[in-house]
Amino acid sequence: MKEKLDKVQNYFVLNKKMIRILLIFCVIGIITGSFYMVILKSSDKALVKDYISKYLLHLNKINYQENLTQIILNHFFFLFFIWLLGISIIGLPVILFLFFCKSFIIGFSVSSFIISKGFKGALLSLVYIFPCQILNICIYLLLMNYALSLSIKLIHSFLKKKEMNFKPILKKYSIVFVFSMIMMIISSLYEVFLMPKALEFVLSIIK
Repeated sequence: MKEKLDKVQNYFVLNKKMIRILLIFCVIGIITGSFYMVILKSSDKALVKDYISKYLLHLNKINYQENLTQIILNHFFFLFFIWLLGISIIGLPVILFLFFCKSFIIGFSVSSFIISKGFKGALLSLVYIFPCQILNICIYLLLMNYALSLSIKLIHSFLKKKEMNFKPILKKYSIVFVFSMIMMIISSLYEVFLMPKALEFVLSIIK
């Protein structure tokens, strides 16, 4: 157990610069997404509020199987795209942009809950964020860190015209992808089956 904890600690120490950059993009994305809802036109805000009201009203009418399939597929294609970007030279800017977009959506969603429902929205946004979105962010951080590191190595190898032993790197990178996908499936199960129940519970006690 101690060896595993040491490996985790060493991983974060060695990759702290990359993780710091990703976290900066995450924070900027969340803040930007939050402010974007504030500056929307009244008509657009009304559409967002209407969507949230309908979503909360139909929490008990969710097609669980269809939703789970759709969410897992969306996560798979997104993570696989990130994985592919990691083995390409153009991966670096695209990965950072995609992480910004994911963070932007989280910030926008939280802001939408709060502006639409006030104090109730603040409580609902907490249910939305914890633990599902936090887990998703951690998964993105893990895979994107590996993807960015590999992309930088490829760029460096290309510029210096040096050969890389790609096989062991790709094997480790693929294991990280599989682990990320397994964790994302767990997150998806919570999002589909437990989050609606948690939202319903919060709604029932704050009416």
